[in-house]
Amino acid sequence: MRQKYSREFKEALVTQLLTRGDRTITSVCEEAGVSRRTATKWLQRCGTVTVHPTQRGHMKWTAEAKPKALVEPVGLAEDELGLYLRSEGLYTHQVTAWRA
Repeated sequence: MRQKYSREFKEALVTQLLTRGDRTITSVCEEAGVSRRTATKWLQRCGTVTVHPTQRGHMKWTAEAKPKALVEPVGLAEDELGLYLRSEGLYTHQVTAWRA
């Protein structure tokens, strides 16, 4: 029989996955007792990820857009920074390189 999860549980797990920091998706899922496949489906349904990662992180950033991406995340806590970077399709190494 399939396990039924409440909407609140699903939302809480999706939030944990998006703010997991250095932890792996697998470790977060194991801790919650949910299969990685199930959690990935929940992420997809939330519209926060796609089945195949987009190339947004590899797009060309204009000279006008880069400063915005450098200023907006200033002062964010680590988990909030991770959310911001994922929402913008950025990687930490990109922002670090732009700052240099």
